[in-house]
Amino acid sequence: MRIGGSTPTNKGFEFRTDQSVDNGGDASAPEPFDLFWGSLGTCGAFYVASF
Repeated sequence: MRIGGSTPTNKGFEFRTDQSVDNGGDASAPEPFDLFWGSLGTCGAFYVASF
């Protein structure tokens, strides 16, 4: 899914997202909420590993 005609980027990395076929997408990339859960899990694991 393209947002505003461009792919969101951060520090040179592109964040490609799409919706599932059931939601009208092509399922060609993770859904935005999947990336959200992945980022929360990564943040939590990093925090726990710091102890």
